[in-house]
Amino acid sequence: MSLRLSNPEAIPEVSFGDIEFSEGEGEGNEANEMLELEEEEQKKEPMDKSSLKILKIINSERAEEVVDESFIVYRQCLLELAKSACSQFCTVDQYCQKPVEVQQKVIGSALHLKWVCSDGHICQEWSSQPVLNRKLHAGDLLISFAVLTSGNNFGKLALFARALKLHFPGSTTFNNIQRIYLIPSIDELWKEQQASLLSHFEGRDVVLAGDGRMDSPGHSAQYCTYSLMELDSNKIMSIVTVDKRETGKVSTVIKKLGFQRALEDLLSKNVKVAEIATDQHMQISSLMKKERPDIKHSFDVWHGAKNLGKKINAASQQEEAKAKDLQKWTSHSKKSFLACLQRS
Repeated sequence: MSLRLSNPEAIPEVSFGDIEFSEGEGEGNEANEMLELEEEEQKKEPMDKSSLKILKIINSERAEEVVDESFIVYRQCLLELAKSACSQFCTVDQYCQKPVEVQQKVIGSALHLKWVCSDGHICQEWSSQPVLNRKLHAGDLLISFAVLTSGNNFGKLALFARALKLHFPGSTTFNNIQRIYLIPSIDELWKEQQASLLSHFEGRDVVLAGDGRMDSPGHSAQYCTYSLMELDSNKIMSIVTVDKRETGKVSTVIKKLGFQRALEDLLSKNVKVAEIATDQHMQISSLMKKERPDIKHSFDVWHGAKNLGKKINAASQQEEAKAKDLQKWTSHSKKSFLACLQRS
């Protein structure tokens, strides 16, 4: 596993961005100041590297440690453990032996502890999370990954964390991690899987099912994501997203454009599409008749059963006494219709 890009020098450090849910104002700036101070102290004061307890993961061989189990631990419990984990007196200089104080700092979702004596000797450092390349904390990375891949809203989860008093990466940190690491990694994996999938179906007749998903109901949709799925394997063969601004801000056209782009994407990759099933979209039907008469176009049975149910329900609303009896078997007729079409 690698999170590096081709030009790592262009990547900003994202772990020390805005920090929410701090105990006092300006803690985000204090985190940056603490890091600068630590770097200066390390230059001035020689340290025993064996005393550093910060787990650093800088290569893919230890990537599994990033996704290790995690727990909710209270600050006071950690501080009680920290007091007993290190000597109460300075051990850096044998002539110092001054009392040691445990300093703490919250950075994103991580807690950093540092044992410092009154002379400024750093006896030990510890972080509650592994630190990756470019000072990125594993917890911030996994939180951002979980929010993105689960389809959740960052604002709602941040509110959940605020109610729980759980330290959470800020919105700027989340957006940076998503833009710099997560989306490129997901995009790369998607392309690899699609290349493997297309090579598997190369030279074979493929039967597809397609449908589009709008980001909002009615005619106010801004985006449409259209997907084409292979029926035997249930694998997504192509997926495209269309912006309403590409269609002159006409929402009724974006579904047709999404279908057209998804189909052309597969045809350009030498996929032999024998048949494709969609809903009863008039613009898609017209497109297939005029531009793709060589591909069999069918309507999916679910929409057929749905339309049949609407007609039966409308007939049952009439004033005739017998019409009301139709309501009793509306759902049964839809199931029977689906079963008959599947057998055929």
